[in-house]
Amino acid sequence: MLINVEKLVFPGRALARSDGKVIFVDGLLPGESAEVELVREYARHSEARLIRIVEPSDERIEPACPYAGRCPGCVYQHLAYPGEVHAKHAQFVNVLEHKLKISVESFVQPPVAAPEPLGYRSRIRLHGARAGENAADDDYLLGYRMADRSIIDIERCALACAPINQELLAFRRDPQLMKQVAGHELLLRWTEHDGVKALLSSDRSDNRQCMQEMTALGPLQSPVRGFFQVNPAVAGLLTGEFSGLLEKIQCDCAVDLYCGVGVFALLAADKGVTHVLGVDNDIKALRCAKKNAAALGFKQVEWFGAKAAAVAGEAIAPLRESNGLLVVDPPRRGLEREVVRAICQTLPPHVVYVSCSVDTMVRDAAELLKAGYKINYARMFDMFPRTPYFETMLWFTR
Repeated sequence: MLINVEKLVFPGRALARSDGKVIFVDGLLPGESAEVELVREYARHSEARLIRIVEPSDERIEPACPYAGRCPGCVYQHLAYPGEVHAKHAQFVNVLEHKLKISVESFVQPPVAAPEPLGYRSRIRLHGARAGENAADDDYLLGYRMADRSIIDIERCALACAPINQELLAFRRDPQLMKQVAGHELLLRWTEHDGVKALLSSDRSDNRQCMQEMTALGPLQSPVRGFFQVNPAVAGLLTGEFSGLLEKIQCDCAVDLYCGVGVFALLAADKGVTHVLGVDNDIKALRCAKKNAAALGFKQVEWFGAKAAAVAGEAIAPLRESNGLLVVDPPRRGLEREVVRAICQTLPPHVVYVSCSVDTMVRDAAELLKAGYKINYARMFDMFPRTPYFETMLWFTR
């Protein structure tokens, strides 16, 4: 059947209609017409497979990666980068408008594009395996895991920075290293200060090792296996924007409820917030956070090791009596129900919500709006170019 694509929807799928029914298909762009084959039909939509493009978009480009269309990571390699940023911003706006049932014109800011859409990742996680039962003894795979649990063997990743790809090449050229990684994960992480660290999931001898990340505050320590944003350039743009929000809020105290190594808590201290509390259940991350605060001379920051859900009410309560700010940057699964409940009961004057998952973010935002909050600011940051994902930051006030 022949279709005409209307738009791109999260997570990077083309949407078309036929006889009033929505059709989703991968690999197409807005404005393109194509011949497709229906592969699954549901009550409200169908899924199709691309057969051939009849009329391509002017924004279609040749993918920079030879694995495009097969590797599960990238969905926008065939789209000129400005078009990707536009599509992601439209998806962000659409989710806010349709899930929250509000007009966004007064608070949604223009999207923030990445300075470089390729070669930006400072960390990748690969999987190793034997090539197959009948493969030679020295024939191994090293690459990304597919949805069916198989592994796509890659020689380099177009999203990874050059030093990581150099390390990956060194691994692939060494039969002993390839044998060693079979059946395990390989984490490759780079910082300008430390170079590339290659870490096998089977080896935990580096549990107390840290790496030095450069930030707007200067060098910060982070556990070698711990979380840190994979796109240093866009992370810098986001933290700069957060500092700008702090200047508008002018809060007296702040709580960073998923603080990690303390980035947002330390930014608050840097802007003169007189009392700051950072909470996290990752003891290794908190150990780095304390070192970071000491190195920067910020004595007004306290750190507490606990799960956010267990202490949210107690941690947030003091914010109500002052012009307090709550910062939440949860994992992809979003806020725990206990945290949402604590926010809605305690009602801190300001909440800044940073998220890498637009679906769980908007779920939690709906609860805050029901509790009487309004959104003053919302922005999309393209932290993960060429992939379907992006970072968002919202500022709620009462």
